[in-house]
Amino acid sequence: MKRILTILLAAILLMIGAVPAALAAPAAISLFINGEQIQDNGIKPVTDAKGIYLPYKPVFAKLGYAVAYDPKARLIVLTKTGIKIAFAPGKNTALVNGVKTALTVAPRTIGSTVYVPLSFLREAAHVPATYERATGAIRIGQAEDKFLPPVQFGMTVDEVKQLMSTEPTGELEEEGRQHLVNYWLQIPNGRKGSYTFTFENGKLVQISVAYMETSWNYDASIQTYKQDKAYLEQLYNNGKNATDTYWNTSPEEALEYLEEYGTSNGTIYKDAISYGFMDLAATYEQPSFSVGIRFANANWDEPGDPFYFEMITYTKK
Repeated sequence: MKRILTILLAAILLMIGAVPAALAAPAAISLFINGEQIQDNGIKPVTDAKGIYLPYKPVFAKLGYAVAYDPKARLIVLTKTGIKIAFAPGKNTALVNGVKTALTVAPRTIGSTVYVPLSFLREAAHVPATYERATGAIRIGQAEDKFLPPVQFGMTVDEVKQLMSTEPTGELEEEGRQHLVNYWLQIPNGRKGSYTFTFENGKLVQISVAYMETSWNYDASIQTYKQDKAYLEQLYNNGKNATDTYWNTSPEEALEYLEEYGTSNGTIYKDAISYGFMDLAATYEQPSFSVGIRFANANWDEPGDPFYFEMITYTKK
């Protein structure tokens, strides 16, 4: 985490003025940032009719941002690799990498502290930020996912290229979408795989990670898939096992297949996947994105020469 620079709050207050504190601290609210429960640490949420606000400085510090103040522009500046946010309390716009971005609710000053609404994190920082009314939990960001590269939805092509350590192996456009492909990289979790970044209107909307390390070996590939699926379910599905049987045939044909070849999952699934009758696929819905995992044989028309692969896909909603 980058070192946070000192902000001259007194100077900020002189320039922007204080807003009357018609806010109250909500009862029984718990705060989670990137999966970690925050016990106070100077982060006390307050509410008003427009929603929940949090002090920006400790929250963005937890998210890995450095903080500064631009006295000439009278803007608070938040920086992190690939993203720069500049804003002022009371203003309904922020500059995100130099581009003016509309804010649903403006940040505001309460006493001597600048607060931002949850919507600011979504709109300016492209970070998931939700309030679960039933449980009283505020969730910002997500628990660290070992499969994800250090990018964020909403980034531009150039920003993603800057963050990746190697030039993309390929670039292509298809049906209005632009794709960057990086083959056979060292993935953050110590394995090798390929990334595909998909952009719509110049903004990142999908990230795919593909593994093909043991593509010729069904047993090794399926074991890795099961481990990865269990890992994702701990992060995104409360540890619950999701059904992942996905037939590439009609229900009638699937039933005929099972009736003909038996009901033993192990052998039947292997043959069905190898011949392309079946994939394994599960999806986990999150408030602002979905996570999918898939296992299949890309070379199903030549089952004697299989190419088993696993793909994990993150899609912005």
